[in-house]
Amino acid sequence: MVLSLALWCLSMAHAGDVRGIVLDASGAPMEVEVQVAEVSVRTDRWGAFSLTVDDGWAPVRIGGDAVGDVNVGPIPAEVIATHDGSQWHVTLEAPLAPEVTMSAVIGEVSGQVTDETGEPVAGIRVLVRGATHEAVTNAAGRYVLALPEGAWDLTFLGSGYATVGEPGVQIGETHDITVVQAGLALEAFTVTAPAVSGGTADLLAERQASATVGDAIGAEQMARSGDTTAASALQRVTGLTVVGGKYVYVRGLGERYAATLLDGTSLPSPEPERRVVPLDLFPTGMLERVVVQKSYSPDMPGEFGGGMVSLDTRRVPQTPFFQASLSTGGDSIGTFQRGLGYASGPTDFLGVDGGWRALPDNVATASNSSPLEEGDRFSDRGYSAEKLEEYGKSMANRWDLSDRFLLPDMGLTASGGTAVDTPLGTLGVLAGGTWSHAWNHDVTNRQYIIVGGEDDIEVAHNYDFTTTTRDVRLGGLLSVTLKNDRVTWSLTSLVARATDDEARIYEGLNRDVGGDIRVSRMRYVERQLWTNKLGAEHRVSDATTVSWRYALSRATRIEPDRRELRYDNELGTDVWRLSDRPEGNQRVFSGLADWGHDLGGSVAVEVGDVTLSGGLQAVLKSRSVDTRRFKFLHKGPGSRDQDLLAQNAETIFAAENIGSDAFQFEEITRATDNYTASQRLGAAYLMANADLSTGTRILMGARIESSQQVVETFALFDPDPSPIRAELSTVDLLPALTVTQSLPGDTVQIRAGYGRTVNRPDFRELSPATFNDVTGGRQTFGNADLDRARIDHLDLRAEWYPTEGESFSIGGFAKRFIDPIEQVVVVSAQHSVTYDNVDGANNVGIELEGRKNFGMISPAMESVTLSGNLALIRSRVTLGDTGGIETSSERALQGQSPYALNIQLGWAHPERVSSITALVNLVGPRITEVGALGAPDAIEQPGAQVSLIGRVDLGTGWGLSIKGQNLLNTPTIRRQGGIVTAREVDGVGFGLGVSKRFGQ
Repeated sequence: MVLSLALWCLSMAHAGDVRGIVLDASGAPMEVEVQVAEVSVRTDRWGAFSLTVDDGWAPVRIGGDAVGDVNVGPIPAEVIATHDGSQWHVTLEAPLAPEVTMSAVIGEVSGQVTDETGEPVAGIRVLVRGATHEAVTNAAGRYVLALPEGAWDLTFLGSGYATVGEPGVQIGETHDITVVQAGLALEAFTVTAPAVSGGTADLLAERQASATVGDAIGAEQMARSGDTTAASALQRVTGLTVVGGKYVYVRGLGERYAATLLDGTSLPSPEPERRVVPLDLFPTGMLERVVVQKSYSPDMPGEFGGGMVSLDTRRVPQTPFFQASLSTGGDSIGTFQRGLGYASGPTDFLGVDGGWRALPDNVATASNSSPLEEGDRFSDRGYSAEKLEEYGKSMANRWDLSDRFLLPDMGLTASGGTAVDTPLGTLGVLAGGTWSHAWNHDVTNRQYIIVGGEDDIEVAHNYDFTTTTRDVRLGGLLSVTLKNDRVTWSLTSLVARATDDEARIYEGLNRDVGGDIRVSRMRYVERQLWTNKLGAEHRVSDATTVSWRYALSRATRIEPDRRELRYDNELGTDVWRLSDRPEGNQRVFSGLADWGHDLGGSVAVEVGDVTLSGGLQAVLKSRSVDTRRFKFLHKGPGSRDQDLLAQNAETIFAAENIGSDAFQFEEITRATDNYTASQRLGAAYLMANADLSTGTRILMGARIESSQQVVETFALFDPDPSPIRAELSTVDLLPALTVTQSLPGDTVQIRAGYGRTVNRPDFRELSPATFNDVTGGRQTFGNADLDRARIDHLDLRAEWYPTEGESFSIGGFAKRFIDPIEQVVVVSAQHSVTYDNVDGANNVGIELEGRKNFGMISPAMESVTLSGNLALIRSRVTLGDTGGIETSSERALQGQSPYALNIQLGWAHPERVSSITALVNLVGPRITEVGALGAPDAIEQPGAQVSLIGRVDLGTGWGLSIKGQNLLNTPTIRRQGGIVTAREVDGVGFGLGVSKRFGQ
């Protein structure tokens, strides 16, 4: 509802104007005929009207009923009318006398706005009848109005709440009110979908009332943008970029600086090689909004780099509903084309392996007792050649890739909920589920360079890649609340699964062998995040609130039977033979389990205009990584049969060729493949949030965190275990201060903030376990001597909120890093990558954002909205003496883009859930790989993204959506020096969806 938008027009009127709003008893707008003197007009969809008549007293009729006379003069007259079902209740405002000067402010009116349960309500506009003064309630529901002496009539307006009028409020009074939820349907005005609490106007009001610098995207905008995951939605937020479709970079900082909370609770990560929670796990259908807090506050975790990404799950509905949707789509590259595939399991379409790729029982049992290697008389380790032959023949002989036809993508979602009154309070239940199945097909060329003679760069490896991936997403959400006047209980359970089933082959020149190689891979990865949160908020008194929560989370990553093969080309022929090099054939089984316990509590006490709060938090995380590698070794003379080696892999590894006289099955697990890790973190904070009568809001406080991380990397079955142990214990005091000053009129405010935070190494970064993706590519391993980094943050932003749903802002930020953790390249056979604390770094930038509704320009354009944001960022990291071999001692932060631009132009039907939205996303070049030994850094330039989304309301709860993505099909290009090392094209995407909603 944009009721206050119409009232804002009152201040823009000219002499002789009469304007007003007509509402029903619930505060919802009415469409009726309004007549003043001899001039008639019909109210618009917001219940607002405007007309011009001659000066003097004029009779007013609404819906044919006479309701009184209004004095029309040089200052606009106001009419606010409410119909209770039987009669009209009308306020006819005579304008202020010209001699009354509003600059003579000698007092104030203040108070708090709460809902029917006693919870504060932010974003409520407080209007003064007959004057242009107004205020907006902050996060604590408080407002302050500076006015001349006298009695004033106040009106409280808020989206989704019934309008409240309070006449005769005296200067100096503290005036608290309660607002109730507005109805959703009227005889003359029908809402075809429930009010979206994640609407844009609501989020802007919350941002204005917030004590920190931040941005948000809500359910309404995510729906209009056609975004299906939290990751894709976040690329619309100012200063954010998304890499790889799942990893968020905040203000140009890499994924290591983007922490994630789910309903205020920290989450473990299912990624063994990354420290971040991949946001493609979270379907937007389960989210109310995604908030990015950019300035630090002590109630946030201390690991706050670029910002904190908070995912808020959908709220329990107030009325029963059920909705379901079916979608399909694809792209111009893969859909209805031939792609790569291999023998898959019967439940793969669900993203569940179901044991199809598991180790055979006899092999699993044996490998738990001893490594699968040939024993000798000097040790109890290992097995006989006969046993190894038995185990090798037990392994499923599934190696060969094949062609497959790629069908369109499919998706299903369903959700429902209800709320009922019980003796203990209102019980609400919300449940939802989602499933999607998509194919991604990619064909590209990649080149890997080295520095040759006279420091010239030249191509060392040149590969053509063909990759087909089946992406399956499964998710479920259950939310239960019990709410009464004094306490709100909540239980939220969420499971999010993402399965990537990849078939890949690359072929081309490998400098090390002086000829072509062909490497194929079958890789199946299940990632799952499961979290349960129980919490409560107790209103001990009108001024005191106590909250607590406990969350149990588990993240897993299962990769069963990754199969890799390498064939080498015989020079001058078309013959390819299985390689006898270490990567010639390999089967890998790995699993990760990450547990998280998060217990926290807080107390907030209101003392006048100051809210004092404090809290405690305890976090316990643990991780175990189990990796086993197996290989068919070239053991006997049969493994050197050149004719056999030229066959396909399933012929080579047939049962008759397995044994000590040909290929012997053995284990090649590395000594650094397995590790366990844990973190214990305790934190406490104190914070004050003051809302002063001068229009100044001050947030100040500090947080103290004590953290202990332990990582032990060990070799399996080592008779003399001596794990590589990394331990990092720190205690940090983290202060924060943010000052917000509202200028007269309460539409413009300026924020300034400072904070200090930390950035700790991830478990993976403390372990020497190695990882590499392609032959000839760099290996990555951790560093047990890493320390945590410290970050000082400065923020300054000016914000203007001219009307409800509109905003403009310009801001700047600066960050100074002390001992930042960066990737460095070290000398090794493959120029390996590790992590180190470098000398320092800084990051500065400017952010601009705006949202404009064109209804102020022309009534014909009142449904057109233009929004956009631009971030300009510059970073510098000084490496110093890290022992690495980087080409540059100073460079931009890895992954940081110098600019990010988003533009969104949309039209929405005035009365239906129909809209058309055009979106543009443009991100600047970024370093993807650090240059070494004279080679320049590898730079990636992502392609411009242009999308067009349409939604059509078909009536009776049916809806249709049409989506076109990446319409320009601009390639993503990677360069190193003057060489284009990769050029990737994603294809033009298309989508079609249909939905049905039952109930309110």
